[in-house]
Amino acid sequence: MYTFLPPFTLDGRRFSKVVTYGTDEFFGFYKGCQIDISRRKRRDSWSIDVRGKDGGYLYDGYFDADTMQQALAEAISGAQL
Repeated sequence: MYTFLPPFTLDGRRFSKVVTYGTDEFFGFYKGCQIDISRRKRRDSWSIDVRGKDGGYLYDGYFDADTMQQALAEAISGAQL
């Protein structure tokens, strides 16, 4: 099982099941979907994977953004959550 961080709100969205949230990495759940975002170096593109409740990919790709918040917003909008 996971150990979740305290719930928080970001851009009007409530996140209550987040395992990792840092400058270069995010892993958690939003609306029952698993979101995994990361990058290796500051100038790299973000790797974004979003899986639905059934395990199928809703978003799988790379995104150029400066901040984690921008990458997370892209993951949510790109997966149509």
